[in-house]
Amino acid sequence: MISASGKDVDFSDHTGVTNNFLRSLFSQCNVTLNGVNITQASEHYQYLSYLETLMTYGPDSAATHLSNAYWYLDTGDMQPVDPSAENVTAMTNKAFILLWNKICASREVQLFGRFHSDIYNVPFYLLPGVRL
Repeated sequence: MISASGKDVDFSDHTGVTNNFLRSLFSQCNVTLNGVNITQASEHYQYLSYLETLMTYGPDSAATHLSNAYWYLDTGDMQPVDPSAENVTAMTNKAFILLWNKICASREVQLFGRFHSDIYNVPFYLLPGVRL
């Protein structure tokens, strides 16, 4: 990550990324098949994917495959905290500290996950209007 001044983020910068970071990178997602637009464009992709993930998956998923997209359940106190402090108490937000540790000092990250779109939840194999 790069700070507002254009320099690498160092350990004194207590900035973390948002939960569900992979899907927060995009504001809009369009799906096309053979040049036919399948989904309507929505400028609220990040909010829709956050709500879908929150309502669809449980704690087991959050602890396993959803962590590839930087989805971690918030726990404890949501007050600001210095995540680099040695005496971080149990009342602090563990998800924020984990996300901060992953991106501090401008570390490179790899994100993996599926896109959220209604087309992926449709039980049809052939869609009308799409040529083979």
